Amino acid sequence: MGNNGFHKILICFFTIYCGVCSAQITKITFTNPEPDLSIIGVNTRLRKHPVSLTGFRAGVIFNDKFSTGIAYAWLPKDLDEDIIVNGNPVSGRLHFYYGSVYAEYHFFDTKKWKLSSGLMPGAGTVYNVVNTDRRNQHNVFLLEPFVNATYKIRDVVGIGASVGYRFVPFGFIDGTSDLQAPWVTIGFSVFFAEVYKNYVKGDGLKTL
Repeated sequence: MGNNGFHKILICFFTIYCGVCSAQITKITFTNPEPDLSIIGVNTRLRKHPVSLTGFRAGVIFNDKFSTGIAYAWLPKDLDEDIIVNGNPVSGRLHFYYGSVYAEYHFFDTKKWKLSSGLMPGAGTVYNVVNTDRRNQHNVFLLEPFVNATYKIRDVVGIGASVGYRFVPFGFIDGTSDLQAPWVTIGFSVFFAEVYKNYVKGDGLKTL
């Protein structure tokens, strides 16, 4: 199966999924807001280069069921990449950054496990720098569906993993389809909502 077929299957799957989630979200009451904060490190590929992106997200979670907010990620270290300028190959450095909004539905939550999935539409910029000149700059629209699983080690600390896919829906227009790639994050998680409950709201500090 070619990449186009794979992408179509993913798009169909997540379209159906978003419809199901939308039906579930209509049942959620948007009360009991608590902070949803995290620092993220994303392992992915850009133009076939393995890279690690750094970022953060900040939002609000309602009733431990639905969270929404903003996210921002960037390539913290310039990536060496040869490009063609006036018909000649030259050495350049790849830059990439983007911002998103996210909506995440938490469909499974027990004493130890949290499972969720969501969608992040966003926009960013990719370009090369040759000496001090910007080359091949493109503004791109991104769409990132994802699933997340977290295991609670303690009430406020856990270890989690997320898997997603970065779509560039209009990449065929300006040649930025090579930014499309799966991504994964693995690391420790701090449940700021639990910290907020325990320390700020004064519900009583649980066992650390």
